[in-house]
This record gives sequence, C-alpha cells and structure tokens, in this order.
Amino acid sequence: MEIYLKGHSGDYISIHRKSREPEVLQSPALSLAICVQPYIIINVLVDEENNCKGLTGRIIFAYPAGRAGTRQAKSKTPPDKDAYNKVIYYALEKTVAMEEPKTIKLSDEADAYAENYFYTPEKRIEDGLDKAKAWNGKAFGLSIRIAALFHAFQCCEDGKEPADTPISLEVMQNAVKVTECLSVHAEKIFAGDDQMNNDALYLLRRIKRYGQREIKKQKMWRGVMSRFRNAERLDETLSFLEGRGYLRVEKNATGGRPAEIIKVNPAVLGEKPVQ
Repeated sequence: MEIYLKGHSGDYISIHRKSREPEVLQSPALSLAICVQPYIIINVLVDEENNCKGLTGRIIFAYPAGRAGTRQAKSKTPPDKDAYNKVIYYALEKTVAMEEPKTIKLSDEADAYAENYFYTPEKRIEDGLDKAKAWNGKAFGLSIRIAALFHAFQCCEDGKEPADTPISLEVMQNAVKVTECLSVHAEKIFAGDDQMNNDALYLLRRIKRYGQREIKKQKMWRGVMSRFRNAERLDETLSFLEGRGYLRVEKNATGGRPAEIIKVNPAVLGEKPVQ
C-alpha cells in the first residue's frame, strides 16, 4: 500500500529486497481513475488497514446520481477526446523534460484566500462528520493540488512556465469550488446509511453552541439552512432526535400561526435533569 500513499503526495520511498538492489523513487507520482459499483467502495471504507493508514482520506470520490430513465441514445455534446489527449500529452512531455523539481507558489491574494478556506473542512470535522474525518483532514491539501493543476494547465495553454508565475486568486477560488463540490460526494460516500446520524450530530453541536433550554425553530432553521437545504429535512432530523430523548418540539399559541419551540433536554447542555 505504501506506493499508493507516497505516490499521492510525491514523498520519497525506498523499497529494500534481499535478493536485489533497493528501488528508490525520489518523487513518485501515481494517478488512478477507477469506476466501480458502490459495494466495492464500501468494502474499501470498512477495511481497517485502509482507514488507519490514511488511504481512504486520499481518495477523491464522485458519486453521480443515477441517470436511468433520462438517458439519450446519442449525446448532443460528445467529449472532445482529441483536445483532451493533446493537453495531457503536452503536460506529460513538459514534466518528463524537467531536469529538477520546480516549486509553484501562491500569490499573496491566493495565499490569504487559501488560509481562510483551511478552516472550512476543519469546521466540518468539528460539527461531527466523524466518518468523513480523514477526508476532510486532507481537503485543504487537495484544494492546493487542484489549484496547482489548474494553474499548470493554464500556463501550458499560454506557453508559460508554471513556476515563473504565482497561482492567482481566481484559480485558487475555482479550486476551492471544486473541492467543496467533492466534499459533498465524500460525505455521501462516508455517511452511507448514516446520513441521518450525521445530520443529528451536526444539529446537536448547534444546539450546544446556543446553550439555551428553549430555541425557536425558525431561529434554528435560519442557522442551519445552508446544510439542510429544506425545512422537511430539518423536521426529520428533529424527529429523529426527539425520538431519542434529546429534545422536544412544542407548538405555542400566539394568536396567529403557532410558533414552534425546541425544548432541549438539560442533559444535552450538561445540566442535571429537572426532578
């Protein structure tokens, strides 16, 4: 497995065998693109060795929605394979021709933007996405790698040397957009059937931050709408927590439309339950 781990980040690797000279790779580079059924991915994720050594956190996952029933016999926009192959081979030729590794740097603006983004995946870990912890722990590094690739390919098209020009703010922003898109796929992969559990953990973290025994449901919705997308998903999560004794949702008469109040179990806030 070592070659997959080291090939991801270009780290030095030396393989020693008794019967022959050691094999040394100064800057290994390994890229794989594998299309498999979901059950194969599940088997990879449940393997303790894969998780403990960090393999699963290094993988970029894509979990596309099923298209059966909406497909067309012929695509209106077939992929431009010739243009793609031309760019890839040109980039490989440039890489092979390099006599020594060169460093690509971020511009000051891109560096500041990247530093600010660092806390986004960290926040996801803090909010209870424990199953995707390994992936989010490496998401920042992924965003930098994607930015470097975007930058290098753009320089190839423009006939420039990537190491001579710093990565721009726009390129870094685009790389973050792609990383955030991939984070949604990763969460789906790692959560599996535990998506409700992840949502519940997230909501409990928010409730503990508020630190109040009673919270208006409308206030809670405003604070979590970016994650839950629709009120129905919030209601399902609240019901999930209510069924397990963490809280209770009550309606208070106000003369008009009843206001819904989330009453939090004192034990959630570290308090002793009322006798």
